[in-house]
Amino acid sequence: MHNELLELPQRLIAFARIGVRPSHADIERAIRYLEKARSEMRAGGHGDIGLESARAALISLRHGHIPSQQVCISAVRCLGSLMSVGTVLEDA
Repeated sequence: MHNELLELPQRLIAFARIGVRPSHADIERAIRYLEKARSEMRAGGHGDIGLESARAALISLRHGHIPSQQVCISAVRCLGSLMSVGTVLEDA
């Protein structure tokens, strides 16, 4: 389902937390993946509120800023939770 789409955004945000700035192309791809995951989640009748912190972190990266560690941690946790739920839904 959407887990494959959330892996790249999660990885980029995790690296940003330790100060590693991803390439502009990777940031744009991660934003596209996040938007596609959002569409899939909505189409499947699921909420997408958990994607907001990740979207904010990626937009910050797009503008050349490294998000705060707390923002990165929150985003990575939210994406991880969504991926766990996605795995459970896929197995059902």
